[in-house]
Amino acid sequence: MEKIIYNNSKIKNILDSLDFILYERLQGLKLNVLFNQLKAVVAPSIYEETFCYNAVEPFLKGKLVIASRSGAIPEVIGDLPGAFLFNPWNVNELEEHIRVIHHMDVDKAYELAIKSRDKLLKKFSPKSTTTRLIDLFTYSFTS
Repeated sequence: MEKIIYNNSKIKNILDSLDFILYERLQGLKLNVLFNQLKAVVAPSIYEETFCYNAVEPFLKGKLVIASRSGAIPEVIGDLPGAFLFNPWNVNELEEHIRVIHHMDVDKAYELAIKSRDKLLKKFSPKSTTTRLIDLFTYSFTS
């Protein structure tokens, strides 16, 4: 697995002090092996996204998520107990979330991630999605 070499020395020092490792794109078995060892996943995004799978998938595997407060990310995961959102380019806010999770008890982190997963699955269940779509059409035609 190739580590990313990060240019910003302040960020590098912060991440190193927290035993935080950045990796390039991972897939397959390497991704699964590494993913099982994680407490959280960082999904930074400076672009407006309509739906960020990188910010959703970790919850399904019982991991916390630190994600940018941009695009649809706050709408999709912002109300989840295991979501830690930061403003894009705000290194201090990102650092604070990393520190909070780093010092969080593993059982507490897992509990928050599972609560988030359950809420996410309910939020995007076929029944819930259908109900919201019908409500939207009803509102559109009666307004």
